[in-house]
Amino acid sequence: MSRSNYTEELDQWDLIRWRGAVKSAIRGVRGQRLLRDLIAGFDALPHPRLIANRFREDGEVCALGAAYFHRKIKLPPDVDSWDVDNEATAKDLDVAEALVREVEYLNDEGTWARETPEDRFQRMRAWVVKNLKEQP
Repeated sequence: MSRSNYTEELDQWDLIRWRGAVKSAIRGVRGQRLLRDLIAGFDALPHPRLIANRFREDGEVCALGAAYFHRKIKLPPDVDSWDVDNEATAKDLDVAEALVREVEYLNDEGTWARETPEDRFQRMRAWVVKNLKEQP
């Protein structure tokens, strides 16, 4: 299991409800604020790189770690990826836990396992931009 705690053991309706929760979290005010803070955090990184499976390591961060830095929130303890408390992360970042898990999943897993940290940065930044709504 990964830090997103995603599993393939959901039945069809559970999966539909989960994807709805993620979509709703992305579209909401708090989700949009997180996406804007992710972009600001990415742009403030000294090097356009994102690590996988941890919040931070050797001075580098994952996508959510960039949001922590941008918001000047102390990063969670440097724990093994299975010990991440997604509920606490959601509370720290004031977003739905579904969005925390989605960003972790996109940052860490999927078909991108062999990408470089620079590729991960570009992919995650493009995903955030794609999901940002125009501000009124």
